Amino acid sequence: MPTVSNGKALAESLQPRASGRAPQACRDGKQPQPNSAQRERRGKAKAFLPARLGADTRTFKQAKMIGKTGTGRSFGGLIEYLLDEKKEAEILAVDGVCDHDKKTAIEDFNMMRKQLPTLGKAVWHSSISFAEGDNMSNEEMKEIASEFMQEMGLENTQYMVVKHNDSKHQHLHIVANRVNYEGKAISDSHSKRKTVDRCEKIAKKHGLTNAKEQGNQRKEAIKKTIYQGIDQGKDLAGIMKGVEKLGYTVQYNQAKTGKISGVSYKMEDKGIIFKASEIDRNLSYTKLLRHIEEHKEREKTKQKQQDKSKNISTKRSIDQSKGMSR
Repeated sequence: MPTVSNGKALAESLQPRASGRAPQACRDGKQPQPNSAQRERRGKAKAFLPARLGADTRTFKQAKMIGKTGTGRSFGGLIEYLLDEKKEAEILAVDGVCDHDKKTAIEDFNMMRKQLPTLGKAVWHSSISFAEGDNMSNEEMKEIASEFMQEMGLENTQYMVVKHNDSKHQHLHIVANRVNYEGKAISDSHSKRKTVDRCEKIAKKHGLTNAKEQGNQRKEAIKKTIYQGIDQGKDLAGIMKGVEKLGYTVQYNQAKTGKISGVSYKMEDKGIIFKASEIDRNLSYTKLLRHIEEHKEREKTKQKQQDKSKNISTKRSIDQSKGMSR
């Protein structure tokens, strides 16, 4: 199993555990059924962090934040993925599920969903990504996750927050049960749109860069790389190598005639794809080729002028030498 943040057992470090409710395997093998007093306390605490996050005046580092949400049917498949050792997973927080055994955690989630068997897609999965180079602390990431969950209505239910450390950009995953502790369904209506809106809201509140701004920054980086390549006299292959170094796969689009009609830049692991015309209308495939040829012609003309100037200068030097010898 992955490590627990800060090296402490979550049973000691997280507020939900302090409520007196333990996971299924950690108690007596039965699904926990919170009483009214416990539900009342949970309603006040709500999450694994202070209820009033807005009261925290700590300044977040500048970061870039992108969120995605989907629903599914299998807790097993998702938990196996989230806690895969290859992902260098680190559990940041849990509520209502075992934190030290994957099989038991899956059983905990599935036991609760049985309270509402008619809900097919009981699995909620959200991911929140930050930019490469930004170093969000675990506490900052936990606060972001907590606030996001509250904004999305993921309250009074089982959840697990997992951080992955297998890539340059930090990211976390939230798996939650859409069947809450009262046996009622948590709505997933417009969840994808709401995820974008809520992430932008949270990003603005904490001084983070939202998805739209990050997209613009990515486009600007590609644009800068291409124009630099043109100015350096590189051919098409050389320019595309520069784009690939940014982490993109260059994809050429073919028309029915077999001719190349366009080019796109993809970053598959992040679900990002930009058409060349989206980067800059002057950098569509045909215009890019034109820019490369025009640069070659300018360089040829420049070289001819330099050669001409050099010849004139050489001739003058020769003439001056002849005049002096006379």
